[in-house]
Amino acid sequence: FVVESADGVQLRTQLWHPNPAATGQWQIAPPSGRRQSSGITLVHDYSCTPIVVFVHQWSKLGGCGQLMHGMAKMVCAQGLPAVTFDLRGVNGSSGSATWTGVSEVADVIAVCEWCVQQLGATRIVLVGSSAGAPIAGSAVDRVPEVCAYIGVGYVFGWWASWVFSKHYDAILQSTKPKLFVTGTRDGFCPIKTFEKVFDSCSSPKEKHVVDGVGHFELESPTYDPMIVSLLLDFTKRHVLTATAATPTHDATTQSNLHQDTATPARSGSSIPTPSELHEHTLRDVPLAVQTLTVTAASGTFS
Repeated sequence: FVVESADGVQLRTQLWHPNPAATGQWQIAPPSGRRQSSGITLVHDYSCTPIVVFVHQWSKLGGCGQLMHGMAKMVCAQGLPAVTFDLRGVNGSSGSATWTGVSEVADVIAVCEWCVQQLGATRIVLVGSSAGAPIAGSAVDRVPEVCAYIGVGYVFGWWASWVFSKHYDAILQSTKPKLFVTGTRDGFCPIKTFEKVFDSCSSPKEKHVVDGVGHFELESPTYDPMIVSLLLDFTKRHVLTATAATPTHDATTQSNLHQDTATPARSGSSIPTPSELHEHTLRDVPLAVQTLTVTAASGTFS
């Protein structure tokens, strides 16, 4: 679908319907029976499960919503609805991409607000990759329904800070649950820099460090199953148990993906491992993508 940002930019977006057989494990409220939204028939009650909104990589280096489709499909196969979209100036979206991503923050907010106004979403997990991580991070506290954040390959490095530093404080000072995923060979965020910044970040926070992996390698389809497995586990612990007491410690996990691409599943967890996600035949899952044109401010469709 296409959402209209606050300044009139039209954002090409896709709504990914979840696998009905797997939605029960994510229920956060009893289904309300909601089936209509501005004349559109909904195939899922989006008010009773979290919804994942993906923000793609830097537009100036070819980032686009399509790069997030693989993870969106995996998330939907596990029962969570998802939204992917092109930021301004990318593919079918109007407007012009900016170097710093400051204007793009309004795009993320518009898409999240559309999920709230038109789908009845009550809990949104915001996921950003590469430059999409700081852009998404700037929107976290500007949408009350965003309840958790995951930044993949967040660009905290010296060169990247010249472009994206205006976004840093928003996510580092946020008190919403945060997970940062990075590689030890990320050229846009050296591991020493990452550790220093992470230590200064407000809690609750978690990090997952992938040994021997670089920036562009981490955001490639090879690592989509790992990221989705982390996403599902993080969502189950922080979103479904939002009313429970917040842990008093910050969590750290590490993978050596040169030896094993699968992160071991937690004991007693129903979360699939990356290898299980990779082996899952997505074409056998009844997924659907709905495309429409939306004006976020008025909530009308065309």
